[in-house]
Amino acid sequence: MNQQHLDLYQKLSEKYNLPVDKIKKVVQHQFEFTRQQIKEGNEVLLHNFGSFEILKHNVYGKLKNLINSYRKKKIEKEYFEKEFKNYWRVKQKL
Repeated sequence: MNQQHLDLYQKLSEKYNLPVDKIKKVVQHQFEFTRQQIKEGNEVLLHNFGSFEILKHNVYGKLKNLINSYRKKKIEKEYFEKEFKNYWRVKQKL
């Protein structure tokens, strides 16, 4: 996080008389929610930001990279299984 973000959080904290960490949580919530929805394969519309969706070729690319990393023993089995299930579920929705 850069200094501009910290300054903005501080100003909002003073304006609304709330702790900085609460302000940060409120601001970051929409982005975390958007990230989670896209990861699950859902399309998301953020007013004044646009529409976001995961593309089919991106999912296939992620699956391919995940499989290759596992075969080359760059990632652990538990991580591979968890991520593979997530991407496979997204693939099924596309």
